[in-house]
Amino acid sequence: MLAYSGIAHAGYILLGVLPGTTQGFTATLFYIAAYAVMNFGAFAVVTAIGAGGEQTADLSYWRGLFYRRPFLATVMTIFMLSLAGIPPTVGFFAKLFVFQALVTAQIWAPLVVAVIMTIVSFYYYLRVIVVMLAQPDGAVAEARLGFSTSTVLGAAAVVTVFLGLFPSVVLDWASHAASLHF
Repeated sequence: MLAYSGIAHAGYILLGVLPGTTQGFTATLFYIAAYAVMNFGAFAVVTAIGAGGEQTADLSYWRGLFYRRPFLATVMTIFMLSLAGIPPTVGFFAKLFVFQALVTAQIWAPLVVAVIMTIVSFYYYLRVIVVMLAQPDGAVAEARLGFSTSTVLGAAAVVTVFLGLFPSVVLDWASHAASLHF
């Protein structure tokens, strides 16, 4: 799912370029920074689970993850919400800024398709969260993460929410970089 998600997010990044404006380029740079953080976190969770020899490709394995590995399920929930574009995560503002650039440039058809696809994507991202929160099928044995892995995942989750609460931290940088281009 994360691989297909990457294709979709590449499309959002390109939508920011479509208007050919400073606002659109700013939105694209912001989206790239946001995507880097939230996607890094999501793949890090998958890697942390897979490092223990556990299955990660089958969604049914994720059933009850909150009970087996609560920290991993919690940070994965943050990353899934952000990838879906739900506030107060950075993914919300990434999509919002791209959509605003399209509205300002009056580019309606790609905007409508992007909004519809965002709504459709809610099902896929929220489905992962629901499965993780479902009661596990068998006995629960919580596995421990190393300190460094926990720190990296925690930092990525904090940054994902922090930039959702204070998007101007990256937006100012992106705006400055875009103004140098145009």
